Amino acid sequence: MKITRKIGIVISMQMGFVMGAVFTLISMVRTGNIVPIGIIISALISMVISGVWGGIISMKDLAEGAARKLQINPARQKLKYLFIEALIGDLCFTPILCTFFVIKNVGVHNPIFAKALISTMLIDIIICIPLNMIFCPLFKKVASKIFKVSSIN
Repeated sequence: MKITRKIGIVISMQMGFVMGAVFTLISMVRTGNIVPIGIIISALISMVISGVWGGIISMKDLAEGAARKLQINPARQKLKYLFIEALIGDLCFTPILCTFFVIKNVGVHNPIFAKALISTMLIDIIICIPLNMIFCPLFKKVASKIFKVSSIN
């Protein structure tokens, strides 16, 4: 397995943990039932799902491809590139995680399934973009240290 793929999996797992914790906390706050162990368990499940998904797709390739199409130079237009990267990560991971947790917590045959999925997805997508913009650069630094790579775009 290439080093870039391994780095992508590590970053995906770290982001999955954060997103799983945040998504679960949001859901628990909305229902008024906050269970700390539930947040940790959901974060760990999300970390595994994100690690597997991160091993299948290459966020780096998708972000770089989008930047080329939009004529964004990552070195000179760092904030624009960071936003594009966060948006792509959000659109690739949030629907999978959100759908999994709504099915797990609400059930696909529940009459409120569609409403729960749509409302949860919208909230999660909006919240995920700034979180991706904050945490992804930090996790890239962590991954670069783990794999002893000088710089990760």
